[in-house]
Amino acid sequence: MRSDDNFGWSVYEGNHPFYPHRKRGPTPILPLTIEHHHSEFRSLTGGVVYYGEQLPQLNEAALVQTLSIETGPANAAVNRRIETRVMLRQQGEWAGYSYRWNDEQTDAVLVGKAAFQSVGCAQCHRFAGEGGTVGPDLSGINRRVKKREILESIIEPSKVIADEYAATIFATESGKLVTGRVEREDGDELIIRTGPGNDDVVRLAKRDIAERRKSPISNMPAGTVNVLEKNQILDLLAYLITEGDADAPAFK
Repeated sequence: MRSDDNFGWSVYEGNHPFYPHRKRGPTPILPLTIEHHHSEFRSLTGGVVYYGEQLPQLNEAALVQTLSIETGPANAAVNRRIETRVMLRQQGEWAGYSYRWNDEQTDAVLVGKAAFQSVGCAQCHRFAGEGGTVGPDLSGINRRVKKREILESIIEPSKVIADEYAATIFATESGKLVTGRVEREDGDELIIRTGPGNDDVVRLAKRDIAERRKSPISNMPAGTVNVLEKNQILDLLAYLITEGDADAPAFK
């Protein structure tokens, strides 16, 4: 690489046109030798350095950059924000965080939280005071379970299933199969929750049950996180073990 080589940083993001409205320089744009996807590496070039009296602990310890797509020539007011990256100096080392903007451009969500929401974790799991109750409450999970076990549960949900959240398979005398979690049981009847919805409830009379056994399959569908990149899964893990604390070292 020579000092006068032009790789088109003001126009391209890697080998892809990112600011097509910007004027090219006088020399040809050279192709990159190698390119990494953002799921593998994130960087922060330029940005804003914080100096202020309100948060003095961040002076010379915080860099912020927002990546936007230009929707018109020389008109920053209509740029569409994609991601805001923050670098914080923590315990002598730099830690990076990414916040993804919503379609309405009104808010940016920490990437791990975005993954938690996008794959539907909140439908069954309660976390930070929000979410469902079909699955275990994930609040404070880092104090109960090792990080490796949390990651294994995300990737292989059926490897270990807590008894209180395990599904049960019921076979009725008529040959019908019902799979779900026993929500209530009395002398004559079982109330079985078969899904996260309010209407996902089945009543079974005990006299109609021919067999009942614990299901080896978790209520969490296999492959739930297959839509996420490796880096997004790690962001999700960091989000859970830090309870969404963006200042925690786990996001480094």
